[in-house]
Amino acid sequence: MKHHYSTLKYYSVVLLIFCSSFCGCANSDIKNGNEVYVIANPSVLDIGEVRVNQNPVRLSFVLENHSPKPVHIRDIMSSCGCAVVKKPDNPIKPHGNLIVFATININGQNDCFAHQICVQVEGQDMPILIEIKGHVLNDFRYLSPVRLAIEQRTGIAKGTFEIFTNQHPNIQFCLDTFPKGIALHEISRSKSVNETSIRFGIEIAVSEKSLPSIYHLVLQPTDPRIVPLNIEIQCFTAQ
Repeated sequence: MKHHYSTLKYYSVVLLIFCSSFCGCANSDIKNGNEVYVIANPSVLDIGEVRVNQNPVRLSFVLENHSPKPVHIRDIMSSCGCAVVKKPDNPIKPHGNLIVFATININGQNDCFAHQICVQVEGQDMPILIEIKGHVLNDFRYLSPVRLAIEQRTGIAKGTFEIFTNQHPNIQFCLDTFPKGIALHEISRSKSVNETSIRFGIEIAVSEKSLPSIYHLVLQPTDPRIVPLNIEIQCFTAQ
């Protein structure tokens, strides 16, 4: 499995390097009147902000044929397995357009993402590069940063914090995956019509050598389809 993953990763990198090296040349050749006659419109698809519960994201782009003859699509490749593009069976008509449909799987993706689609058409050496980008919104939020006071006698930082969600009122988290010295437990949760608030208690055994301490905890939902929440914890010595 590790070998298979490494192979996929290698070919994804090769695909990106190969396609990117020709993208600028293709646009230049079109302007100069050379034998590049198929372009993508748009060449950059920005889907904006999306949430995980909108998965999968479906979109499309247009291939424009600026030549007097029909053009067949030879192959379509993507830089990531989460981007699936359906290769059309029909050729692009002379001076015509052809719509190409794509599906993006955003499960497990967080924050901003960008994927590349490479289209190769018959009779055209230069591949066509399309970029798909967007921003996956996290379904949780909290008041940042979380600040914990360290007890001088025990060296343990204790406190509470809350997270809020309007998408997953019954969400559960994996609370037994944190490193040794960090304990997290749910205290309570309250639900309203539009929002759920979950209150957690946290304890961290802080080393004096690492003061002041900043921790970045990943709060992982038990449902792997939901994007985890990254929480910043600041520990300080109480005066």
